[in-house]
Amino acid sequence: MAGKLKTYITYANLDNYHQLFKDLSSDNSVPRIATNLVYIIRANRSDQVESKVIYSIFQKQPKRADTYWLLHVDRVNDPNRFEYKVKQIIPGILIRVDFHIGFKVEPKINLYFREVLEDLEKSGEIKLASSYDSLRKHDFTGDFKYIIIDRIMPRDYKLSSWENFILTLNNIARRLSINDIRALQLDSTNTIVEQVPITIDQEVDLRIQRIS
Repeated sequence: MAGKLKTYITYANLDNYHQLFKDLSSDNSVPRIATNLVYIIRANRSDQVESKVIYSIFQKQPKRADTYWLLHVDRVNDPNRFEYKVKQIIPGILIRVDFHIGFKVEPKINLYFREVLEDLEKSGEIKLASSYDSLRKHDFTGDFKYIIIDRIMPRDYKLSSWENFILTLNNIARRLSINDIRALQLDSTNTIVEQVPITIDQEVDLRIQRIS
């Protein structure tokens, strides 16, 4: 079932969006949604991200932030591995953190991310001060908002009986399983679950016609 659903997952090359991230981050005409916007991603390659993340940031509702964080959790076979790696894709604007965690290590991603931020601030790689002038002068740190994306199949597509069956099973499994907020022990008070549509390239059998 999981393999079939992966056919609907597409990835975007981050190299194509560097300028967009820079422009949106500095665009004062767009209200700032958070100083730091954090996405939990599944893309294994550091130069890629799920297309749904790009859609969420730039298309569904433009989400302006000073810094965008991409957190990737790699559950490894080494039971006690407990490491992380940071890549500044666009220094200060787009940063990826890969957590390499053994299956015996509890995935307290909210806690581990705070420790990563402390390390990066201590090394001078980032500044955690608030982006708001009135708060920064009182030594407030920047705010963080987490985004979890839930993919929804719109009714626009014509699916086979088997595909509909697979999607139904997937929906049931999602309702019965632990959600990502609990599984990764994120701060539920500061996490948004956002729905984005699954997109499929299909030919249109019949297009609506304009009349005079």
